Amino acid sequence: MSAVTSQPSFMLRNVPYPIITAQAVDLSGTVCAPPVNASHYEFTPYEFGSWDPTIGAFTPTKYLGSSLSAGKPVSTNSCITNYDNLGFVIGTSSALLNDPGIGTDEVYDATFANFCTIPDATVSTDPDDIAVNAGIAQVLAIPNVELLSVADLYAPWPNPFYNLTSAPQVSDSETLSMVDGGESGQVNPIVPMLLPSRQLDVIIVNDNTDGTDNFPSGQELVNTYEQAKVAGLTRMPYVPPFEYFAAHNLTSHPNFFGCQNDSVATIIWVPNAALTPIGGNTSTNKIQYSEAETVAMVANGAAVMSQNNSEAWAKCLACAFMDKSNATNLPAVCTTCFTEYCVDP
Repeated sequence: MSAVTSQPSFMLRNVPYPIITAQAVDLSGTVCAPPVNASHYEFTPYEFGSWDPTIGAFTPTKYLGSSLSAGKPVSTNSCITNYDNLGFVIGTSSALLNDPGIGTDEVYDATFANFCTIPDATVSTDPDDIAVNAGIAQVLAIPNVELLSVADLYAPWPNPFYNLTSAPQVSDSETLSMVDGGESGQVNPIVPMLLPSRQLDVIIVNDNTDGTDNFPSGQELVNTYEQAKVAGLTRMPYVPPFEYFAAHNLTSHPNFFGCQNDSVATIIWVPNAALTPIGGNTSTNKIQYSEAETVAMVANGAAVMSQNNSEAWAKCLACAFMDKSNATNLPAVCTTCFTEYCVDP
């Protein structure tokens, strides 16, 4: 991932700046997934770390994989590079195999759901271990999968903040066991965008969560709003309770949160919808796609973001940005747009 910093297009700022997020799970107890208030970690071409006050530390992405203690390399002779392979980073950000609902249509088998309590073992005849191995094998559709450790279901990253007293949340862990950040109930990684230092005015959220009938319900956005309040992230605009989404059919079209309020960011929330024959509403449990299915899913995503190439939507999208630019005398069409898309309970 860090190698992109030497690419001419990146150096000239001609491409988007990627921020890929994930969360960590403490496997020292019986916790399988990150809690609702879990810290958000960021992978960028330059740094990896978390702004969470109980971590508050970053390290060069290029040297992820190197063993550090108290912020210093354990080896004085060499550091590890290329551990930040982009495929591994993206895989970490979407790692879900620790979730007992994946592959089971969210019918939580008691044994599978409690696998974190099963002792690690390289060889085991325990019925629970055997049941978990069978469940994982079924999920992956790979024969003879052998679960050697619970940790095998997580993306392992050598903890660069090991023994770092200023990062008490993770200073005791030599390894960060990381998973998809959506497991904490915030599938859309909005929190890192709310940091005051980033000074973002507009955030576009393409919501593809599988809520009602595998379409977004709005619950994930509500969860982010609630956690942002707890964390004191004042750039988060007001989001009404979950019941409001259903009562006002907000999931049927894009919405603007934070209109005409310079103290908060505007969130342009674009929920997934069936705008092409395939609909785009496949379950998270589906982990294999044919080439044709992939093309169809991308086509539906393009239709959602462009609202079927709607010229009116394009104008309203521009109005949402102009609203935060302190522009005066906005076009008359913006008044119509704000009436249609701004959520102001």
